[in-house]
Amino acid sequence: MRRSELLGLRWLNVALENGGVMLSRTKNGQGRTVYLNQTAKIAIRSLSTSAAMRATDFIFQGLTGEQVSMAFARVCRALDISDFRFQDLRHTAASWHRMNGVDIHTVAQLLGRTKI
Repeated sequence: MRRSELLGLRWLNVALENGGVMLSRTKNGQGRTVYLNQTAKIAIRSLSTSAAMRATDFIFQGLTGEQVSMAFARVCRALDISDFRFQDLRHTAASWHRMNGVDIHTVAQLLGRTKI
């Protein structure tokens, strides 16, 4: 997912029983479903502990894009990973899919791309 898609995610978009989250608005103006692995599901469940939580609440309330980028950069430095940005995670996912034989059109659809 793009950073802006993560930060715009609300609890009403989460359907872990169906395996993912629904993005109603993306950069290209279309919606899409993002399927989550088990680790991502566990992480999201760990955030849903508040009894006062409403469906319209943002999952990552109060975070800005800059804060996410700075935290990601700190983690990369701590792990001695250089020249790697949050956006590069999408590129890595696309590369892994292609290396595993997923066709380019499916990869584009998974990433929410309208053009290849």
